[in-house]
Amino acid sequence: IDVNGNLVWGPDAVPVCIEPGYATNPHVVATSDGGACVAWDDNRNGYSDIYAQKIDQNGQVLWQSGGMAVCPESWNKYSAQLTGDGAGGAIVVWYDERSYNETYAQRIQSDGSRAWAESGVRVFASYGDDDPRIMPDGAGGAFVALDIYWDEEEPNDIYIQRLDHDGNLLWGPRGSAVCVAEHEQFRP
Repeated sequence: IDVNGNLVWGPDAVPVCIEPGYATNPHVVATSDGGACVAWDDNRNGYSDIYAQKIDQNGQVLWQSGGMAVCPESWNKYSAQLTGDGAGGAIVVWYDERSYNETYAQRIQSDGSRAWAESGVRVFASYGDDDPRIMPDGAGGAFVALDIYWDEEEPNDIYIQRLDHDGNLLWGPRGSAVCVAEHEQFRP
């Protein structure tokens, strides 16, 4: 929709994913080259997965039809969130069940290729009660915030991690504590 409220891509919009299955929880972010990236949870393969798609400023779908799998492995992944990477792509973060529930991320380059390890990089060795939050760091990386409990006896606390352009964790294996006050903290 342009600044005057006109539907730029036509009255029927642009289909992001029309694959059979149950696609939910879509999130969209503007990219630095004038397009947009969308990520969503998708069960077309019989388990919860994360898919992404890029659309250019003219409404052309740029990556493979139906989107690309952000992590090609066959375990459950869910709660996708994303931010732009400053280079026409996006950084996607999600919960992952490969070894219990942990938080992983992947940078998808403008051409739709995965920039980090094929199955993503582990951001936190735990997960929270709410979706992870992500925002760009202004240098091609991202900040990821989460309400985390490191073991079931501890309350949820707020932590943040910074990933650089190459997917390296810059603030140690647990990130940086934002709030570890008595009782529980939620929804950073």
